[in-house]
Amino acid sequence: MVGWNAAAPGPAPALVPHRIEAWAAATPAAEAAGGLTYAQLDAAANRLAHHLRGRGAGADRVVGVLLDRGADLVTTLLAVWKAGGAYVPIDPSYPPARIAGMLADAGAVTVVTSTGYADRFGGGTDLVLLDRDAALVAAQPATRPTVDTDPDQLAYVIFTSGSTGRPKGVQVSHRSLANYIDWAVGELVGDRTGGAPLFSSVAFDMVVTPIWAPLVAGQRLWLLPAEAGLDELGSRLAAAGPFSFVKLTPGHLDLLSDQLPAAEAAALTPMLVVGGEALTARTCARWHALAPDAVLLNEYGPTEATVAVSRYPVTGPVDGDVAPIGRPLGAMRTYVLDGELRPVPVGALGQVYLGGVGLARGYASRPELTADRFVPDPFGSGQRLYRTGDVGRWLPGGDLDLLGRVDDQVKIRGYRVEPGEIRTVLLEHPEVADAVVVAAPSAGGPRLVAYHTGTPDGLAEHCAKRLPAPLIPSVFVPVERIPLNANGKVDHRALPDAPAAAAGYVPPRPGAETTLAGIWAGVLGIERVGRHDRFFALGGHSLLVVPVVSAARRAGLPLTLQAAMLDRTLAEAAGTPAAGPARTGPVVPPLEPALARHRVPGAVLAVLRGGELDELRAYGVLAAGAPEPVTPDAVFQVGSVSKLVTTVGALALVRRGHLDLDVDVDGYLRTWRVPGERQVTLRQLLDHTAGLVSTRDADRPVRALPEPDALAREDNAHFVAVQHVLEDVTGTPFADLMAELVFGPLGMAASGFPPDFPLAGGRPVALGHDAGGEVVPGGWERRTDLAAAGLWSTAADLTRIVREIRVAALGGPAVLLDEPLVRQMLTAGSDGVTALGCRVDRWDGSEVEFVHRGRMDGYRAVAAGRVREGTGVVLLMNGDGGIEILTMLAAANQSWETA
Repeated sequence: MVGWNAAAPGPAPALVPHRIEAWAAATPAAEAAGGLTYAQLDAAANRLAHHLRGRGAGADRVVGVLLDRGADLVTTLLAVWKAGGAYVPIDPSYPPARIAGMLADAGAVTVVTSTGYADRFGGGTDLVLLDRDAALVAAQPATRPTVDTDPDQLAYVIFTSGSTGRPKGVQVSHRSLANYIDWAVGELVGDRTGGAPLFSSVAFDMVVTPIWAPLVAGQRLWLLPAEAGLDELGSRLAAAGPFSFVKLTPGHLDLLSDQLPAAEAAALTPMLVVGGEALTARTCARWHALAPDAVLLNEYGPTEATVAVSRYPVTGPVDGDVAPIGRPLGAMRTYVLDGELRPVPVGALGQVYLGGVGLARGYASRPELTADRFVPDPFGSGQRLYRTGDVGRWLPGGDLDLLGRVDDQVKIRGYRVEPGEIRTVLLEHPEVADAVVVAAPSAGGPRLVAYHTGTPDGLAEHCAKRLPAPLIPSVFVPVERIPLNANGKVDHRALPDAPAAAAGYVPPRPGAETTLAGIWAGVLGIERVGRHDRFFALGGHSLLVVPVVSAARRAGLPLTLQAAMLDRTLAEAAGTPAAGPARTGPVVPPLEPALARHRVPGAVLAVLRGGELDELRAYGVLAAGAPEPVTPDAVFQVGSVSKLVTTVGALALVRRGHLDLDVDVDGYLRTWRVPGERQVTLRQLLDHTAGLVSTRDADRPVRALPEPDALAREDNAHFVAVQHVLEDVTGTPFADLMAELVFGPLGMAASGFPPDFPLAGGRPVALGHDAGGEVVPGGWERRTDLAAAGLWSTAADLTRIVREIRVAALGGPAVLLDEPLVRQMLTAGSDGVTALGCRVDRWDGSEVEFVHRGRMDGYRAVAAGRVREGTGVVLLMNGDGGIEILTMLAAANQSWETA
């Protein structure tokens, strides 16, 4: 059994930052992360590293990092290493008290964050604010600081839940990290070329793999936009793939199984690395039903062993309920030992111990705990073993199988949770004398239940001040006393069952409550739901909210992801519109600080009230470092907002009788044919359900999936086909047609689709900028897919599109459209969100909101309106960082795709 461990380690691999620097030198123009090339990433990290050296960063000196997912985050993590330091990643959702404790234990010398998060830190914390300090950082050299990094220096400190009420900071060296990433590049990346996506919190070591393995392999790190919700995860990944590998929790894998059709699941990646909690046979079977050739690699390892120590490939049916954790990887060793640290026989239970290069140094500022968990190796290596607390056994073939814990530690949706930490926080409440926290089974997976003495109010709010969201119990149960057994320990069998349903079942009222109750029951796998029941108390969690929202939208209920995440009763959730705030007009938060913070040089904002343009504001400059200001008449590339405008043109031709939404478009085409053998309608093209995808083949830029999409999947290929339809049915080039059909009648003199429009228009042109605030090559991207992403326009011009849609929807004297057509345009399809050329959100029986966001290299845009209310907004920005401003604006107005 000892012999089942891997062979002795070979030569030590190069350190992670050094391998990334080598790619920056070898392939400087290759895509790295967040819109940055390897050369741009390297130079930006070098500048910030010089700045951090001046703020105290150096060998074994820790730098806190609290940033949203984006290019700045990756740049900062790399910069900390280039400065010789180690980073401690902090999730933006963490409460200030927890952040302060983490920084104190880690001994952080400074923190890199942004102005928007500065209030999370105490007055004595040294802060590097990337937006405020952008000029200081930009003035630093773009060359690498002269720093020699020893392999045994700290690379990062990641905090996990602690049983004593204090999180544990696990210290990982560069040597340990290099060992794991070297294995990951060889086995997870292999000979594939698609890189990997990042969509989880950087505060957990599970994301070490998707961040650093692709960059060490010279491939791309794809970042899920910070504003994207879990309801978009499948479509976003499908559009960005294929990937070399995707790493995720079993909960995320179940979510993707619900969101992706078979063709997209099979095309996503051949390798899914699954970790964080037990991988069940049911989860494996669901994915293999969609993608039978995919490898599900069950990866096991605590943070104390640098991400993972073993893996087991699942390629077919799993024997038993859960997959084994397999055999050691890299230069790691696994043992199953008895109480005397002796190997147990095959099939016998024992505690799992780990050894090898990947073991962490220990716990920051916790020498006693380090000595307790990291023990001398009894097998004569002269090194240490880590005592995991996991109970395991060897299977006859040499694979390791996990069967539980020797303590109370649990996993909740991939998060490692020590109930003792939660108990300590509960006992800090003045009205709680005693408490115990347990993980109780529920339909949605294990949930945390807190039993406590006393009858205090607001225990959830009390916990939220000290604990991250996954550690806050779903249910709080008052008891007279905490029962103890004869040994003085908590008698778990004597604890009352945690109530799932509210006391005293009250049936839901007919209508929305009954509909939503059925949806909750179906998702949670329970028989009935009362009107006073709460989704999370019934066993729901964030991953299960997504199918609830999708089903609610299909049923016509106006439920957003944001609203569904609130802890409310069924009656309150079903009454979302009535309970919502009064909607009197767009709320415009201060934009100047946000533009500076996210390195967006300029913007124009147009606000509609009462159905008319009411406010027009210009901000910043046309190009970074240039004096020319942005003016209201400046033109911007607007990306996918082009589809909204194209749709108006297509519907105008439908109104004139030149096109029909529901006939095969091949009947209109003369110079082109839709790929595939099946019929495709204009309606399917406009609502992204035709099953077309873009390719990188210039000769054949569009291909057809085997089947049409059941749910909308936005892809520019659909509007490439629309462009051919419009050109062939009218005999007019697309740019000329839109000028005649849309821009002229609506008075949009500052808009155009010709690729040379910014050069010939005679108006100020806003140049595009990357996430680092640098002008993109050439100033902007030259597009051939005009109908999908080729429009140049002004904010004022685009308000005319918003107004035209609203007037027609109300049955007024519209120029191009009529009420029946716009009703079809604003009716969501099977996903409850995507309509013709836009996304919609119905708030109640009368109001409807329509929106389209635009994204191009160097630009971000949004055009949105509310029909009855008569309000709307158009925001155009010349920087990739504008995605953060769109999220801020949407949150202030409680929609516009905050879900």
